[in-house]
Amino acid sequence: MTPTSLRDLQARFPYQFSEQSMGVEVTRGWMPIFVQLCFDIDVALASNKRGFYWRRVKEKFGSLRASFRLADGVYEQEEAFVRSLFDLVATAAKSSQAICASCGEPGRLDTNDGYLITLCETHRDRLLVGIAVQIWPTDEDDKR
Repeated sequence: MTPTSLRDLQARFPYQFSEQSMGVEVTRGWMPIFVQLCFDIDVALASNKRGFYWRRVKEKFGSLRASFRLADGVYEQEEAFVRSLFDLVATAAKSSQAICASCGEPGRLDTNDGYLITLCETHRDRLLVGIAVQIWPTDEDDKR
């Protein structure tokens, strides 16, 4: 079964979610991107998880931003490998720039009221007429 919520991901890849994390927050629309990123990271790490965990995952400047930590010495000893992990994260961030943060449909960066967020046409129109747009998962989303 493919994870569909943060809770599902934490159960599937517990090592990726440490108590030392500064927080993992993924918008509803970008959850499939983050799910794929977690799977890609797991494949890249193979059997040696190298102390990997998500340090912080959030929305910033309209796209998904993620940072991670590795065990001491990995950055210095495995530079090419670490670069490949950064590339996976960068690809996910770039993908989110064209996906609605609310629903996951194709979208574009919107600058409504100075706040940058990627939205589809429907959610952008709702926001422009003053209808709240839900981008963060709810408890009901976690139950699906």
